[in-house]
Amino acid sequence: MKYLTVGFSEHKGILSWLIKKSTNSPCSHTYIRYPSGDEHIVFQASKISVNTCNWRYFQEKNKIVEEYSVEISDEQFAYAQRFCSEEVGKPYSVKQLVGFLWVIAMHAIGRKVSNPLADGDHSFVCAEVVAECIGLENPESLTQEDVRRWCAKYGYRLLS
Repeated sequence: MKYLTVGFSEHKGILSWLIKKSTNSPCSHTYIRYPSGDEHIVFQASKISVNTCNWRYFQEKNKIVEEYSVEISDEQFAYAQRFCSEEVGKPYSVKQLVGFLWVIAMHAIGRKVSNPLADGDHSFVCAEVVAECIGLENPESLTQEDVRRWCAKYGYRLLS
C-alpha cells in the first residue's frame, strides 16, 4: 500500500467564494501534494490547466484548510503517477464547473446525477484530478466537498 497527501484550500476571489457557497464547503480547491527531492510539488487543475507548482509558491497564493494522508493500493499509486505525468497541460474545464451547478441542484432535492457537461479526459477540474488519482468512482461528478468528505472518512488528517 502507498499513501498520497490530498489537500484542500481556498483562494481569495469571487469564484472561490461561489464554489464554497454552492458546495457548502470550507474549501474551494483540492490538490495532491508529493515530495520531490528536497521540495514538495502540488498537482492540481487550476486557472487554465492541469499543472504542477512548488509547494512554497502554492502556500503563498492559497489558504490551506485541511490535508489528509490517504492509503491507496500499489496499482492505484502507479496509475496516479502515470495520470499526473500524462495529464499535465490539459485544459481546466470551466464548462464542467458549470455542470456542477446541476449536480448540486439535484443533490439538494435528493437525486444523484452525473455531471451533464463532463467531457472525459479532454479537460479537468480540481476535484476530478484528485478523485482520479485516489481511485474514486465517477470522478467527473464529484465536487471538492465530496472528495473532502471521503478523505475525512477514510484518510488520516494531517493539517487543519
